[in-house]
Amino acid sequence: MSALASFNGPYLKAERAKQHIDHLKAIFVDHITANENALRTKGYGDIRTPNGPIGTPLPKHTPTILGDALHNLRATLDHAYCVLVEANGCDIVNHRQAHRIKFPFGNGTKQDLEGSINGHVKLGITPSQVVIDHIFNVIQPYPGGNGRDLLAVHALDIADKHMALLPTEQDVHVHHLETQDGIVISGITFGRATSRGAVVTGNALAFSPGTLLKQDANNQVSFKIVFGRGQPFDGQPIIPMLEKMLGRVVETLKGLETFLPKT
Repeated sequence: MSALASFNGPYLKAERAKQHIDHLKAIFVDHITANENALRTKGYGDIRTPNGPIGTPLPKHTPTILGDALHNLRATLDHAYCVLVEANGCDIVNHRQAHRIKFPFGNGTKQDLEGSINGHVKLGITPSQVVIDHIFNVIQPYPGGNGRDLLAVHALDIADKHMALLPTEQDVHVHHLETQDGIVISGITFGRATSRGAVVTGNALAFSPGTLLKQDANNQVSFKIVFGRGQPFDGQPIIPMLEKMLGRVVETLKGLETFLPKT
């Protein structure tokens, strides 16, 4: 049995992905807190859209941290698949087609997944048949299958490679905002249409110079950091999506690990 027939490597990749997600979460919390605190300070009323948020901007490496998390999640699946291929007798180090070994996805239908697996079979770079059956019948990494969260990892990783940096944006929703001279604003969302309010298409909602926000009016503005426009999962909150993908990847690892040789 090969010394590589262990999932220590894949689990380390998943752990590293979690570290990136936790780092990103801390950045978002600091950013949102700074924006919310800006509403509580006395000064001119000025709320900006994602193109110019109030408070501190997101650090410039925020998209790269997001990309690192996604790459590690995708690599976790690929590494686990390689371990299982080697456990099935493939000499990965010396095989001419070893660079083609990667966790299979069906981008359109189950038949696409079958085509991908069959291609691996012809090259002699597949795990055991019982693992293949598990991928087809349990993991189902194709649209309409059980593996939709794994498909999210796959799609976003590809997008990050081709777009260089995955853009992130903020949804800014004004629940209640009141100035000292009695102006009240509520139910407005910057940048995206939602069922809660109208859309403001400009870069900022600004008051006249000298206008002060009322400090005891329970002003409430929420900030949600989401995937940017024109990419997979446009407008969906980033951290909940990443945590869901991480959980699904770890769950998949545990299922695949049961097929490793015991001796």
